[in-house]
Amino acid sequence: MKTIAKHIPSYLLTITLALAFSCYYKAHSQTETDLKQWTEAYAKAISSHDWADKMAAFGWEGDYTDHKKFRDAYADYNANISQIVVDGNFVMAWMVSTAKYVGKFPHDVLKDTEPTGQAVYWPEIWHFNVVEGKLGDTWNMFGNGVDKMKSAGVKCLPED
Repeated sequence: MKTIAKHIPSYLLTITLALAFSCYYKAHSQTETDLKQWTEAYAKAISSHDWADKMAAFGWEGDYTDHKKFRDAYADYNANISQIVVDGNFVMAWMVSTAKYVGKFPHDVLKDTEPTGQAVYWPEIWHFNVVEGKLGDTWNMFGNGVDKMKSAGVKCLPED
């Protein structure tokens, strides 16, 4: 009996720390569902006309210069998510982006093509991490320029 009594304080400390860690983890962890919902909310916010006012809530703060140029070239931009895959705090979202091609964007496959004002589309894959509900330090994007060029009327590939 004395042996058990001697160890009770250390067991209590261990249990207390385990419960505290568990509560902290639940309060600060991001589940797969949380990250999917976060990604859907981000895509909706970035697709809105007042996108710049909404980005700070997602952790994108600072210089929006390039994205503003992109939005000036592609009016009515909309990111339509098809699939979201979550691995830990990393997200991969596959989507089809649509917009109206109204201006030139210097970092784009259509930079040498005159704007047509017509609707264009292109598949995109976003890969990023989310840390404590904000964009993390990883952001990669892959867009399909061939589909974008074709939808803008550019003859970029030989016809069948």
